[in-house]
Amino acid sequence: MAVYSYFISMMLTIMSNFTHRIRVPVLILVALMSRASVVSAACASVPDQNGNVNIEAGTTTIAFNAFQNCETLKTIYFPASLLEIYAQAFSGSSLTTVTIETGSNLHTVGLKAFANSALASFTAPTGLINIGISAFQQTKLTSFVIPNTVKSVGSQAFSYCDFLKTVSIESGSTLEKIESYVFSCSTLFDTFVVPASVSSI
Repeated sequence: MAVYSYFISMMLTIMSNFTHRIRVPVLILVALMSRASVVSAACASVPDQNGNVNIEAGTTTIAFNAFQNCETLKTIYFPASLLEIYAQAFSGSSLTTVTIETGSNLHTVGLKAFANSALASFTAPTGLINIGISAFQQTKLTSFVIPNTVKSVGSQAFSYCDFLKTVSIESGSTLEKIESYVFSCSTLFDTFVVPASVSSI
């Protein structure tokens, strides 16, 4: 019994010293891990039982990481007031369909906004100006029409889209810039007509 008590006492002493030395780093690490889990798997609005989310009228932006890795999200509705979708807003999510209200003011789809998601349906509205880097990378889109209002398409915007077959541009395009590797590794996609307005590829 005495030996057992001595052993326990020694272990507590060692643990106390060890804890004292690493207490601050451990607390910092735990805090960072907790913060990361909140940011990386959030659903800014909880989808209903069918996986639907309706963004309220008057909303102008979808925040950074707002629905990143949101596994219950299936469809979402954007009001005409929406102006910008920030970086990684829907990346890694289960989102399949985006519906946008008529008269949309959306002008920017940000960096990796839908990357690595299950997105299969997205009709870009007239008025869209910027398609960010890797915005639709590794999604399940089968086709995409670039509105004639788009000025720039970021690098790898449609890369690794295994189901993408056609990408077209509306007549009267004002597209100026197409960055590198826009369609890289999208194996079913083979033809893209570059409009005369483009000055940088």
